[in-house]
Parts: sequence; C-alpha cells; structure tokens
Amino acid sequence: MRLVVEIPDDIVARLPSGESDLQRELLTDLVCGLYADWKINSGRAAEWLGISRLSFWNELGQRQIPRQISREMIEEDASLADCQ
Repeated sequence: MRLVVEIPDDIVARLPSGESDLQRELLTDLVCGLYADWKINSGRAAEWLGISRLSFWNELGQRQIPRQISREMIEEDASLADCQ
C-alpha cells in the first residue's frame, strides 16, 4: 500500500530537515508507534526501516519507548537456559 500525506508548506518550512530526512523521520515515527502499540515486532520494524534490530532498539531508547517482552520470548529464554 502506498500512502500520500500532504503537509502544509508553512509546517514544512518550520522543520529543520530536508525532504528526504523528513520522509525518513515520518517513517521512523510510524514504525515506532506501531511497535509501541504492539502492532509489529522489533524484527519487522527493523526490516521495514532497513536497519539492524540493535539499531532499532537504540532508536527506541532515544525515543524512550520501552522494549516489548512477550511471554513467548521469556519462555524461549528459559528453555535455552535449561539446555546449558
């Protein structure tokens, strides 16, 4: 799906970044919001942004968005610990 959003020129003029930086920032905002709302996981978020999962986690830290930990992740970690 392709989505086109019109931003008024006076608002764009107040933004410090160029057009390509603005597009990237808006995409990052969208992806972080979807992650924060549990709509996508960190792997999918990182893939969508074209960055590593670690880089995505760093982005979350800068935005003070907590990392999600699901029951499945905890159980997987516990089972790995039991194997060692």
